[in-house]
Amino acid sequence: MKGRDHYNQTYQVELGKEAEWLQRTASNKADSVERLLDRNGIKPKRILELGCGTGAVLTELKRRKVADQYFGVDYSKEAIRYLSQRDPEVRCTVADITNTARPFDDVDCFDVVVLSHVIEHLENPLQFLRAIQRIKFGYLVAEVPLEDLWFGRIKARLKDRRDNPAGHVQFFHPTSFRSLLQKADFDIVSERTYAPVLDPATLRFAYHDQPLHTRGMKLFTERLLPLALQPVWTRLYHGHFAALCKK
Repeated sequence: MKGRDHYNQTYQVELGKEAEWLQRTASNKADSVERLLDRNGIKPKRILELGCGTGAVLTELKRRKVADQYFGVDYSKEAIRYLSQRDPEVRCTVADITNTARPFDDVDCFDVVVLSHVIEHLENPLQFLRAIQRIKFGYLVAEVPLEDLWFGRIKARLKDRRDNPAGHVQFFHPTSFRSLLQKADFDIVSERTYAPVLDPATLRFAYHDQPLHTRGMKLFTERLLPLALQPVWTRLYHGHFAALCKK
């Protein structure tokens, strides 16, 4: 299933469950935006998130008062309806951003554009990144999962990794993601790499209906081992990689 089709189906069939999952995992992603901006002395007034979904990252940034105004765009009517009802102060709209340079007619420029866990779902990420250059903005914060590491490459020999429940169709190593951003004419200013760690409540939420041995394995691979082996984990097994880029 293509990345876009995956989310179309997810938002139509399991909107509430997906919204809760995104909310439970939004903190680390918001950390990337906040830390990269703070590290470089950037104080945005307007943040625009593309592919915002149900708005978990955007509303977390709003809770932290990272900017003054918050804008979200997604192609899913269901996701945008959910976000607009959850937080009417976030301006959001349904749009295919590759077809418009001004998602909000009365806003000429944004300080920061956020792409959080969007690019791995795109069949042609380079085309998309080049298309968003038409939007007027100063900085881009883009984050992807690192799945083309040593362990991921071994898994890819055993099974087609495009057959995954998350709808990922691109698989990145830090080097390949940097190269993609540079090909799209973005200058990388700063980076953040981290191992996401799920708390026990989120693990129960995600895997409560799985067999006991599966839940035990997820406890090791999504909590205990990332906590104990963070630097090694992000080089060999799994991690998230965020880049602050200047347009």
